[in-house]
Amino acid sequence: ELLRLQRLTGALWDDGYEVSQRRELFLQQAGQKSTLLGMVARGLLCLDKHDRIGAVTLKHRLEEAAAAAALEAKKTQEMAAAAALLKIKEEEAVTAAAEAMRKKEAAAAAHAAVVAETKRKEEEQHAAAVVKREKEEEEERAAAAAKREEEELAAAEDAIAAAAKWEEEKRAAAAAKLEEEERAAAAGTSTHEQGETLLKAAKDGNTDTVRMLLQDNDPNLLRFVDKKGQSSLSLAARYGRDEVAKMLVEA
Repeated sequence: ELLRLQRLTGALWDDGYEVSQRRELFLQQAGQKSTLLGMVARGLLCLDKHDRIGAVTLKHRLEEAAAAAALEAKKTQEMAAAAALLKIKEEEAVTAAAEAMRKKEAAAAAHAAVVAETKRKEEEQHAAAVVKREKEEEEERAAAAAKREEEELAAAEDAIAAAAKWEEEKRAAAAAKLEEEERAAAAGTSTHEQGETLLKAAKDGNTDTVRMLLQDNDPNLLRFVDKKGQSSLSLAARYGRDEVAKMLVEA
């Protein structure tokens, strides 16, 4: 029987059956026997069936475990991707914060530069204004000094002219006095007294006395001067005796 089954197995080999198929056919043939071989074959078939069920269950469990592992790996990958994305976002946030800080520092530096430039310009303007004011004050002082010099020069010239005029008048008065004295000495004491009277009348504005003294038409009387060299016309003009002065001019 065993030899017959072996020959059957060999035929199965020749027909190209799989090992599991050959084994199953062999056990089915053997299990049809009522002998001990049949009992063993039937027991082996039961074991194979049980193994197949267990294998399917194990396969399912392995597939579930693989699926769970794949899911876990997927979750791990997703978490890793999320962590990587979070890290990228954090790096981007850090970069953005650094860029914002850099821009803020640049803006602060630019503002400080603008403030410094503005302050420098204001200081330059202030210094220019001070220099301009000092220059204007210096020009004003120079103008005032020049004006004072001109005034002093004009005053000196006026003083010189006045002194020259006074000297000239003094010399003329002295000459006139000398001439009058000579004429008075020649004419006698009466001319001197009349001259003194005319001087006093011209000074006081006594027109009657002046008119009476001028009736003689004595030129020496009109040229008579006092000790200061003042004539009757000078005294009339000095003291505002206009009518007397007019009479003297006409004489």
